[in-house]
Amino acid sequence: DPRLRSLVDGIALPGGVARASGVQVLARCEACTELVLTLRQGMNRQIRRMCDALGLHLVQLHRKSVGSLALDELPLGRWRALDDDEVERLWTAAGGRQRVLQRWIAALATEACEARAYGRPHWRLERWLEQHAPEARSPA
Repeated sequence: DPRLRSLVDGIALPGGVARASGVQVLARCEACTELVLTLRQGMNRQIRRMCDALGLHLVQLHRKSVGSLALDELPLGRWRALDDDEVERLWTAAGGRQRVLQRWIAALATEACEARAYGRPHWRLERWLEQHAPEARSPA
């Protein structure tokens, strides 16, 4: 199916060109085809939007790994706690704890500023920013 090649070549979507770095056919029958798509960096709902653009009917998605974390042999519907090393790898992949905290505080400060602009300040958020991140708080 030439549409499968398009998944790797790239599909123009709002927000940029989306492409899979790999496509593998796992199983094929008359009614459906089971694929494994490999992404290097995913955009919001990327696989769903790519399939929609190509007219492929997506029935189910199953994420096998995120970054260095893989499901391996974890049974369907089960979960396990991450070990300390896995948690640290996730923090590192996200830019480090401090960077994530700074982005979170900046988002909260933006939310507080917008609420003030509409004349409906979030008083609890304002007090929290004053106590924990006074440098992030913009003037009222």
